[in-house]
Amino acid sequence: MRTCVFRMVTCILIAFTSCERSEPVIVEYIMPAGFRGSFVVRTNDPAGIELPHSSRHYKVSVPNSGIARTKGADPFNAWHTRIARDENGVEIPNAGQVPDDRVAFWSDGRDSDGTIYFFVGTKKERNENQR
Repeated sequence: MRTCVFRMVTCILIAFTSCERSEPVIVEYIMPAGFRGSFVVRTNDPAGIELPHSSRHYKVSVPNSGIARTKGADPFNAWHTRIARDENGVEIPNAGQVPDDRVAFWSDGRDSDGTIYFFVGTKKERNENQR
């Protein structure tokens, strides 16, 4: 009996440790320099663009209008890491990583139609501009 249990545990451990781990998906939002305020990503939009990507790193260029449109919903429907920077390469830190009075990148949820909401600014600015 012990031999059977040992073999089962060994098989399970081998199965879990031999599974290939995929690279994390990264979605990078490129903002116009000095951008402050709300913006949205409209997924599954026939007028949208295919997101440029290399491997599992996707780039979303946010226009001055604050409305980015993509043809599909990938990679937004899978777990992913969000990063933001302006068009000059200056990083915009995620909310919670900087004091409340510093400009940060906020994720504000999504609607059932695939529209995803974001905000760039201080905590006070975000609270004043809630959707």
